[in-house]
Amino acid sequence: MEKISSNNWESVERQPMAVIEFASSWCGPCKRQAEVLKEIAKSMGDVFMATVDIEESFDLTDKLGVRSVPTTIVMKNGKEKKRFVGNCSKESIEKELAVAV
Repeated sequence: MEKISSNNWESVERQPMAVIEFASSWCGPCKRQAEVLKEIAKSMGDVFMATVDIEESFDLTDKLGVRSVPTTIVMKNGKEKKRFVGNCSKESIEKELAVAV
C-alpha cells in the first residue's frame, strides 16, 4: 500500500477507485485492518490502496474529519463513497467497492 500525506493527496483524488486507511503505528487494530486491505489489494489490483499516518498528516486527517483509527474511506473519482470506523471485514469493503463501480 502506498503511503499518502498532505503532500501527495491529489494522487488519491485522481484515482477512479481508492481505499484509504487512516492509521497510526501504535494502533493494534490498524495493523489488523492493514492486513485486510492487503488481501483486498491482491484480489482487486485495479483499486488504489493507501494508508495515511494520522500523526504525520494531522492537517489531512482534520480536513477529512477523521476522529478515530482505524478509519477506512472508499473513494470514487476523488469523492468519498463510504467510511468505515474501526475494523471492518474484507467482505464489507469488497461489497462497497462492487456497489461503487
